[in-house]
Amino acid sequence: MPIAKSFNSNLLELPRFKKTVESSLAPRALSLVERNEAIKQSTIFKKVLAPFGMVDILHIPLMQAKIRKSMILVNRDTYKPAHLRLAGMVQKHIIAAMQNHYWLRHSEVNEENLAKVQGDSVILEVSKDGVIDSWSRCEEAFLGLMGPSEVFPKKVPEELLKWVKERARTFPLSNPEQNSTSIPLTESPTQYGTVFLGNRHGKHKLLIHKPQEFPAGLGLTPRETEVLSWLCQGKTNPEIAIILGISRYTARNHVERILAKLQVDHRQQAMAMARKWFGH
Repeated sequence: MPIAKSFNSNLLELPRFKKTVESSLAPRALSLVERNEAIKQSTIFKKVLAPFGMVDILHIPLMQAKIRKSMILVNRDTYKPAHLRLAGMVQKHIIAAMQNHYWLRHSEVNEENLAKVQGDSVILEVSKDGVIDSWSRCEEAFLGLMGPSEVFPKKVPEELLKWVKERARTFPLSNPEQNSTSIPLTESPTQYGTVFLGNRHGKHKLLIHKPQEFPAGLGLTPRETEVLSWLCQGKTNPEIAIILGISRYTARNHVERILAKLQVDHRQQAMAMARKWFGH
């Protein structure tokens, strides 16, 4: 039975150690928390430690955020306080390395999200605790794009504010793809795209964009819309295939279907028709 799986499923048998693991930010050893009798009677000891000649477990928490990560070490002897001090030094280096990795990945995803934005957009400042500044700039940016019955909210909607504060609190997330979503800001069904642009120094930003609307009845799929956007930027079928990670044959099929749906004969006609939709 894997150590991590057994550790998580049988931790209830060791309530003192369980409480310590869930609440402590520092490394903790099983033998320094639980009574020896309780340890010897636990499933963790009988099925994981004893069969391999191990007697103790050292738990090192690595991330105290929404997604918890830990390092679990086992030993043939009981851990001493000196081991915990050494583990604390190792813990700091590992966390720093993890955060650097996550910050780099966040930066890469932010660039990807910015590159995908089509239509009108605005970027607002976000404080370390998730407070959105200059909300009025958002209304100014989208005022001329709203229908006659739409009313833009005078203050940040609670749903959006909660979403932003959660990302600011848990930044950097191990999965930065969770930093983008869509939300209706007015009473219309239009979904505004929102992207949390996290910054390692706490200088966060929030990107809000109104996706480019296409004339009704075109029937383009999301992938065909993406292909059409790259067509408008002058990309060839082989280039589009590389950009989207698809085969040249698939890219060509997408283009042919786009031409048929737009009722045009040549890609240049499709590009001329669609550039105004993408703002090119």
